[in-house]
Amino acid sequence: AALLRLADALDDSRLQKIDKLSVSIGKEKITVTGQTVANLQLEIYVFRQKASFFETVFGLPIVLKKKGRRS
Repeated sequence: AALLRLADALDDSRLQKIDKLSVSIGKEKITVTGQTVANLQLEIYVFRQKASFFETVFGLPIVLKKKGRRS
């Protein structure tokens, strides 16, 4: 359920803005990077809101970052 909540947040606007997704697992945090030229402010905000459940379940902070041109 924790992963599904984050997956839903990645397309919160329902506009399929993210072209490519990568995940980096470090010792202190997990970084999800979405490659896009679109504005991801809504998705990043919602991802942060839904991340707390994931962090409780898996014990690591998780963040969403954007890679690509600014819009």
